[in-house]
Amino acid sequence: MCFLLLFSVFNTAQSLAAKVLSDLGFGNLGFYSLAVLYFSFALSCLVASAIVNKMGERFSLAVGSQCYTLYISSFALAAASAEKPDSNSWFLNSTFISSAILIAAAANGFGAAILWTAQGRYVSRIASESNKGTFFGVFWVFLMLNFIVGVLGGAFALKNVNPFSFYLGMTLLSFVSCLFFLCLRPVQPNEED
Repeated sequence: MCFLLLFSVFNTAQSLAAKVLSDLGFGNLGFYSLAVLYFSFALSCLVASAIVNKMGERFSLAVGSQCYTLYISSFALAAASAEKPDSNSWFLNSTFISSAILIAAAANGFGAAILWTAQGRYVSRIASESNKGTFFGVFWVFLMLNFIVGVLGGAFALKNVNPFSFYLGMTLLSFVSCLFFLCLRPVQPNEED
């Protein structure tokens, strides 16, 4: 359920990133942010296992998902600048926002590597050899439901709220999913540990 909530929000925000940022006057920043995100993800996979070993699965899931929250919240900053185009605030400056989005994208890539490594390890460790396939199957069912839930929720929300409120709501839902990860059942150490 944590992944369903997190990825319903993230996939909706990600799929709209290029268009929304372009509409807000940031050109191809949405495309570049996704390129930075997935490049960072690829590089971070090299160290993710060591990080998960140090932090543990539950904490790694929460930290990794928090990086998704950071990325989603950066779009709220871009939307806020469009609502106040005459503002002289440094944090509504287009250069600052562009930099913040790219840094948040890199952080999200790092967090994604931790999240996915911790997810595989967590599910493997809570399941036995006889039910491991079932556990992973149920996980993927809920994860894939995010495409239905996210698209329907995003379509409804975008018709009824402005981009700033949309991304603020998405940020809040993403943060809630981070807290849910901390409520997962702890994994008992086994002989390999």
